[in-house]
Amino acid sequence: MIKREFQKQRQIRSRIYSKTTVVILLVAVVIFARATWSMFQTELLSQKDFDRVSGQLTALRAREDDLNSEIARLNTEKGTEEEIRKKFNVAKPGEGVVYVVESPQTAVVTAPNTGFFGKIWNWFVNVF
Repeated sequence: MIKREFQKQRQIRSRIYSKTTVVILLVAVVIFARATWSMFQTELLSQKDFDRVSGQLTALRAREDDLNSEIARLNTEKGTEEEIRKKFNVAKPGEGVVYVVESPQTAVVTAPNTGFFGKIWNWFVNVF
């Protein structure tokens, strides 16, 4: 009886440590490793997409705040008047428009007193 149990244990060990079992386990490990690697790559891609979308969301929220403040400014009488004056260049009745025109000034350019080599250099630069 003890012999049979020993033989059964021996038979179980020989099946567990057989080449076929080791190959099957190795194939299973390779399959699970590939699946794990694929999931890891997907997670990295998802993290990059999340970071990109989070940045876009932050930018859009900032733009929304700017637009809301601009809408609030335009809802006031002063803001509406400023915008109309800026876009259409108009004045209220009784107001005048003053245009300031600068007088053209002629610039007098005096050549610095250059020596002989300076004149040669200027001639050489002007040729090309």
